[in-house]
Amino acid sequence: DLINKATSDGSYQTATAPVPPSVPYSIANKRQPEKRDVDEAKALLVEAGYRDGLTLSFILAQSYERMSMASKIKEQLMRIGVNLEIEVLEWDVFLHRLEKGEAQMFLLGGTSDLPDCDSILRDAFHSQSTYLTGNYTAFADEEIDGLLDEAVGTLDEKKRALIYEHIQEKIMEITPAVFIYYDQMNIAMQRYLEGVKMSPLGFQFLAYIKPKLLPQD
Repeated sequence: DLINKATSDGSYQTATAPVPPSVPYSIANKRQPEKRDVDEAKALLVEAGYRDGLTLSFILAQSYERMSMASKIKEQLMRIGVNLEIEVLEWDVFLHRLEKGEAQMFLLGGTSDLPDCDSILRDAFHSQSTYLTGNYTAFADEEIDGLLDEAVGTLDEKKRALIYEHIQEKIMEITPAVFIYYDQMNIAMQRYLEGVKMSPLGFQFLAYIKPKLLPQD
């Protein structure tokens, strides 16, 4: 919440799941944002053998928004003894580093090609997508692989929903990534227009726009 407020004046929706709430089978509206626990984070670092803290490289593509967000992430992690060495790269160089598996930490967003869970989860979390189509964390879990393959071939809507909900819960439990925010699409238009349609993918349908009669002042 604090990162979103600091970088977008609160216009983003804080993420609670891997799939945004506008996509079918998302569990985002069933969850609350994870609470920050600095003391527990410090204890986990000690348990993992990093009593004196650690330093990690953190890469991101050039963008004022991403740079602002990265500085807030760095600031928060310093409180538990994690120092981030931030490196801002051109997009092509950034993507090349991800595809080579050279990133310890990175900041990346994405837009679904289709309003469907498979389009989001398979690219980012199926082991066959490692360093190819979005699984840049090299996340690999046999159960999730099997569930993703099962879900894409399941026609029963209720069964498919249960599978995708279970996948998302398991991803949140394992935490291969921290989900920060869902972007909010806003449209500004003259008040004498109507018929504006917004695609779930963020595009505006202009074919249906027409002027409307307004009451006389």
